Amino acid sequence: GRLAASLEVLKGELRRAKYDEGPLDADALLSGDPSAYLRLLHFALLRCSTDVARWLAELGYELYAKSDARFVECVWRLMRQELGYRHALSTKQFLSAGFAERKLQLTIESLRLVSAKHADLGRSARRPVGVDYKALAELAQPRTPNAATADARQPPLTVEASRTRAPR
Repeated sequence: GRLAASLEVLKGELRRAKYDEGPLDADALLSGDPSAYLRLLHFALLRCSTDVARWLAELGYELYAKSDARFVECVWRLMRQELGYRHALSTKQFLSAGFAERKLQLTIESLRLVSAKHADLGRSARRPVGVDYKALAELAQPRTPNAATADARQPPLTVEASRTRAPR
């Protein structure tokens, strides 16, 4: 019941994340095989989003070339400290057989957190910090040449004046 439903949710999250690492081993996932879940965590944190992988590297998280235990410890730390997520599994439980329901939930949440962080990093890349967008919007408003708003440094542009001005 619940395991099968969670597995379907996981498959949906993997489709949204464009998972292309080969077929899922449903039996291994439902039995709580840690190697099946490690593969999914590797995908979520290292291959799902290059922006998130770069962000993690900039923060000093080295997730490549680690033993399974070191990788899981590092993932637990980054999920807690950087993504604000606490889960019910210990590293020892994750690396042992069983606990399939909790491992499914952890993997689903990991994919969702990475997706949200990817979107957040994309937004921040498009909108630099420290820019006063209200002031920029006001500058972009077209000015009407009248006595109240005319710029004192430059006379209003007229048809005759535009013909006589030198090009910039």
